[in-house]
Order: sequence, then structure tokens, then C-alpha cells
Amino acid sequence: MDNIRVDISPESKPNVVAYPTALPFRSKSIDVVALTHVLMFLMNWEELINALKELDRISRDLGVVEMYHVKKANSLEFKNEDVLDLLTNSFSILAKVVRKDMLNVVVRVKDIIKQ
Repeated sequence: MDNIRVDISPESKPNVVAYPTALPFRSKSIDVVALTHVLMFLMNWEELINALKELDRISRDLGVVEMYHVKKANSLEFKNEDVLDLLTNSFSILAKVVRKDMLNVVVRVKDIIKQ
């Protein structure tokens, strides 16, 4: 299995430099999309929704969403319940771990046609 590491910062030497709301991959071209250590640094709730739309667009099947509550001036403030509601309305939830300071959720995209 190939891993493609994406980051907004070229200094971190990713395979692809991109922002999570506009990923340069074909639709349904990636088996598992993991959004980790990124979503809480988006600018606002709309960007979070757009990043999740990108997960849905490029994933063939699964996604992993990981968010931590970060005490940093430009970090996204969110309630775990609001993010879980958004994920439940957008995906099928397969597994979740929720704590006061973070949430990890494994999702299946809903528009997959099983053959």
C-alpha cells in the first residue's frame, strides 16, 4: 500500500503540497483518507465542511478524522458534538473515540456502490 503524505508546508517535505479544502487527487482515487493533525488548524467551520467534502470526493471507501482541541490563537474552536453531528450527517460512522480534548472517527463514504 502506498502512502501519500500531504501538507500545506513544503518545509515538512510532503509528497504533495496542498490545502485540505482543495486536494489535487482524482475523485475516488484513494482507498483511505486520513485527516490527522490538520482540521483543528483550519480557519473556520466552512473550511472544515469543505475539507470533509474533499475526503468524501477522493476516498473510495474509508476516512479517518482526527481533531484535537488546541489552545492556539488561530485554531478552530469546535464542540465534539457538533463535529460528530456533521460527520453522522455526511458519512457512515464505523468507529469513534471521543474524549474531552479530542475525537477520532473512522467513516465510510456513503456514495460507494458495492459490487
